[in-house]
Amino acid sequence: MTRRYSQAPITEHESSECRRPADQAPPERREPHPRAILGPLRVLGWRLSRSTLVKIEAQVRCVSDAELFVLGKALRKEIDQLYSADRSAIVEQLRHSDE
Repeated sequence: MTRRYSQAPITEHESSECRRPADQAPPERREPHPRAILGPLRVLGWRLSRSTLVKIEAQVRCVSDAELFVLGKALRKEIDQLYSADRSAIVEQLRHSDE
């Protein structure tokens, strides 16, 4: 027999610490936790370490076209959704890529 969670009532002290008012609810999490993406990447064939993922997120390490494609698949996003909406930032990056 599996033990179920207790159905004991919550005391006044516990309820004030554990529950948030509706207006203070946490915002929706829109991006997955960085480590959560490692599993889907491995399923897609890219054996990526956590340290390399951190470097990519910090824009210290660049990704190839193929890696970008796999990242998009793992995140379930189109490639253009992985870029900043600010096109001028992308153009500026391109200007400095050959320097």
